Amino acid sequence: MKEKLAMERQSFNEKMNKLRIDEMKLEETRRQLDIVR
Repeated sequence: MKEKLAMERQSFNEKMNKLRIDEMKLEETRRQLDIVR
């Protein structure tokens, strides 16, 4: 039971990290678009 919980927390953390990275990429892209405009 405890191991299953740890695995789920691990995959949840990985998803959150991916989301955070995607948000940072979006911010970077938006900044570059503002510069172009």
